[in-house]
Amino acid sequence: MLKWARESSGLSLEEVSRKMGFSVKENEIPRLKKFENGEVYPTHKQLNNLAKIYHQPSLVFYLNDPPNNKNNSVDFRKQSISVSRRQNALLDALVRKIELKQEIVLDLFENQNNVQELKFVGSANRNQVPKEIAQEIARTIGFNNLEKRNRKGGPEKLFKVLRSKIESVGIFVLIAGDLGSYHSKLGTDVFRGFAIADSNAPFIVINSNDAISARSFTLMHELAHIWLGKSGVSGIPSGDLPETENELVERYCNDVASEFLFPEEYMNDSIQDLANLQGNQLIEVISTIAQDWSVSDSMVAYKLKRFGIIESQEYNKITQLYYTRWQKYKERLQKKSSGGPDRNIVIQHRMGDHLLRTVMNSIKSGRLTFSKAALALEIAPVSVESFINSWLKSKQSG
Repeated sequence: MLKWARESSGLSLEEVSRKMGFSVKENEIPRLKKFENGEVYPTHKQLNNLAKIYHQPSLVFYLNDPPNNKNNSVDFRKQSISVSRRQNALLDALVRKIELKQEIVLDLFENQNNVQELKFVGSANRNQVPKEIAQEIARTIGFNNLEKRNRKGGPEKLFKVLRSKIESVGIFVLIAGDLGSYHSKLGTDVFRGFAIADSNAPFIVINSNDAISARSFTLMHELAHIWLGKSGVSGIPSGDLPETENELVERYCNDVASEFLFPEEYMNDSIQDLANLQGNQLIEVISTIAQDWSVSDSMVAYKLKRFGIIESQEYNKITQLYYTRWQKYKERLQKKSSGGPDRNIVIQHRMGDHLLRTVMNSIKSGRLTFSKAALALEIAPVSVESFINSWLKSKQSG
């Protein structure tokens, strides 16, 4: 189990030895290797330190075999995209953290008699036209995606409204992009979002390191995964032809999301003579459409690519430009950053109202201990009560 945990984290014997403060000398078997071979047993403190380094609960070392993937999650990211083993290990750790939250929620629901299965989970299939699924989603969450007036306020407001509507039908929507520190930050090149398509407690996670304007697209993409009943991790949308079943699923979810956010019936009004434009003129028109619908430029570009208005070469060039622009913006933002918002506000925003309300009601009814609540919210047990009260005040004043 010690060897599995280290290899899963993407770290070498030397790297972990240095983090543990063990000496690494030539012609000497590392102490860590002796642990893994069973020649020497680590102390309780050393096990806890290893658990932190590997982003694993210390109890995992006492299992007979590595834990299985509980939710049958699939890696839907395009395999040609290069992601380091270490970054994938951090992503796995993040997925495990979300699975732990879901496990706590499912345990709570098992003790309730009024919890019903969500019929929309797994209700769709790829034989259906994406427009049909987009309309079904709109009806279910109570949001008229055809009304342009519902897009007033910009991308941030649109995401907030959609998140609230989606949570109101029983889906947990979280925002997460690291394991609690800057060093564990995961960019959108590692993952864009992921979904757990469970009929009792479905979860959607959006990468916090993505642009605000792009979050609505990821949210609707992952919601399409819930409708298909396909749990898994998603990456950056690709304009290439899909070559595998997973890539076909990804393109389908992209098509559902883009249809929901930029309906086909409005395209003709927006794209007159667009096929003749290139370079800066094309970028300007895309930007105007994106502003009108409160979505990202890259989403509009994807829609135009799918309808054959933009060729693959032009699409790849434009999306690379958007990615470079976003990276430069993040660098400028990081330099200007000083302090940031209150930590409680950040956690509340990332956990989402549905999870916070579930935790609060379960504490009040005595079905959830402060220790488990702390695990679900990623805070100290002594802070749970004040944290919940702070959230309630913000909801009352907001």
